[in-house]
Parts: sequence; C-alpha cells; structure tokens
Amino acid sequence: MFKKITVLTLIASLLVSVCIGSVGFTEAESINDGSDIAYEGQELVEALGIINSNVDSLNNVVTREMFAVYMARMLKIEEKETSSVRYFKDLEYDAFSVNAINSLVERGIISVPDNHIFRPADYITPQEATKMIICVLGYGDLAEADGGFPSGYAKFASKLKISGYLGSSETFTVQKAGELIYNALCTAVYEAQSFGSNSISFDRSEDSLLKA
Repeated sequence: MFKKITVLTLIASLLVSVCIGSVGFTEAESINDGSDIAYEGQELVEALGIINSNVDSLNNVVTREMFAVYMARMLKIEEKETSSVRYFKDLEYDAFSVNAINSLVERGIISVPDNHIFRPADYITPQEATKMIICVLGYGDLAEADGGFPSGYAKFASKLKISGYLGSSETFTVQKAGELIYNALCTAVYEAQSFGSNSISFDRSEDSLLKA
C-alpha cells in the first residue's frame, strides 16, 4: 500500500531532487523514511491519480485495457462510462475503459487493426506497454523510424532511461507499470529538430514532464 502524503508535498520534493534515473519499486518498499527515490516515486504515481492502490494491488497483472486507462490518466483524459464511438468489436460502448481507449486511438497512441479486435482483458506484455508509453510521450514516429515494434520502441525506452528493471519476459504487474510510468514522468523530453532521408536529429531538453 502506498504511503499517503499530500500531492503538493510530493511534487515539490520530487521536482527538487527525485527524478534522477530509472527506479524499481521493489527495493524501496522496505525503506519507509521518505528519503528513497523509488518509494517517493511510488507515492507520486498514486497521488497524481494514475494508479489507485485501493483497487490495484502491486502484484496484480495489468490488462491491456487497464494500462490504456493508466495512460489516459497520465494525459488527464476524462474518464466516462459510455461512448457513442466504437473502434473495436470486442469493446462495448459501456466498458469502463472505452473512453480511455477511444481517446488514445484518436491521438494515434493505439492503432486499430483490420479486424478491429483489441483484446481488452488480455494481459499486456512489457513490449506492448513500452510501445504505448513511448507513443504517449510523443516519440512514436521516432521509434518507428528506428526499427518499429518492438525493437525501435525498446531502443527509445533505453535511450530515455524509462525501462528501469523491466525485463522483456517478465509478467507485467501493477508494480512494473508504476515503475515505467514514474520513470516516464521524470525523463527529459527529446525534441525532434530535423528529419533527413536516413536520419533523425533531436536534442535533449532539460525539462521532464513534471516540470513542463
């Protein structure tokens, strides 16, 4: 269970010194003095309303629709119970995740295959989660140019240092989702500067998503 402290205290302390490299929540849970970076990152993800520890245990395995909801919360997309739009045949109009998934489709973060199947209840793989969060951060086109799925996205996750201790064959739990989300919130922004026929030039900003 995450410690409860105020959002303002969390954000103020994190902006000063916490976002320094990727973290894993496992090590941090035995340290309760508030000084550990990973433990505070765990608190931040909940304080921002992205993961609710009262509903999602750290050991729960994350489904494809639940991770889409986490991504929508990162983007502050309003959660609605119904939608008049249906991009996927296996996602009902009144599914709890329908507005999150539809909004991510409309932002180009989730693609719609020819069969219009999303498999919302399937467990998401680390590769799929990495692809989605790279797209949320705006680097999807660059990852596609650097090899596409899954290698291009994995390369960008490594460049941005957001993959933490996430292994490609590991079960993707809520704990791992929290690590990936926290590291993404703290990563420096990469801004594309120019596109050549065989290369893409981009520079690293000093700002993270928390400072934006």
